[in-house]
Amino acid sequence: MQSTTIAVIGDTGKIGSVLTQSLVEKGYKLKLLVRTPEKISQNSSVVLVKGDARDIDALNELVKGCDLLINCIGQPKGEAPLFSLVAENVLNAMSNQGLCRYIVIAGLGLEIETDKKRFVTKFLTRFMHFVLPSIMNDKKLEFKLIAGSSLDWTFIRIPKVTLSSPNKAVTANESDCLSWKVNVYGLVEFMISQIESQEYVKKAPFVFSMP
Repeated sequence: MQSTTIAVIGDTGKIGSVLTQSLVEKGYKLKLLVRTPEKISQNSSVVLVKGDARDIDALNELVKGCDLLINCIGQPKGEAPLFSLVAENVLNAMSNQGLCRYIVIAGLGLEIETDKKRFVTKFLTRFMHFVLPSIMNDKKLEFKLIAGSSLDWTFIRIPKVTLSSPNKAVTANESDCLSWKVNVYGLVEFMISQIESQEYVKKAPFVFSMP
């Protein structure tokens, strides 16, 4: 049994559901922030905290007693952008509980100064900013808040998530995304590898599956 306890938000999505299952299989203890705990199957290694990441009290309860936080949360359809608000709550909650390690998923449209994107990646990034300006600007603010903090953060930037072969490997690149897809199983293995690794602390690698 692993001694590390991991807090997870966004556990019911395409990435989060695979992540939590894999973490349980590997023997980690989990705390999950969920809106309706009664809909989640009970597991002795999983503690459910009722609430929403936009609620600072719920987030404080979630991270209490944990060693790190993993954020897989997506943008709810029809709602105002939530990423920067969640980031503010994460900073407050992790500071309150003395946590440092934070791993968060982002899209390939998130831009940082060290990027060296190819023309096609730049074009797709600009297109995303044109189509979803409020969400992309909020993601930019989220990154600014977290990157300016004392947390040991890692932003994992990804293209479209697929459910293909569980054994398909992924590649990490700090300057560009060289594929338009990432296999969810390989992505999850990469995320789990970062729990103990210092390789991408305070970095934002692109993670993708090569064709």
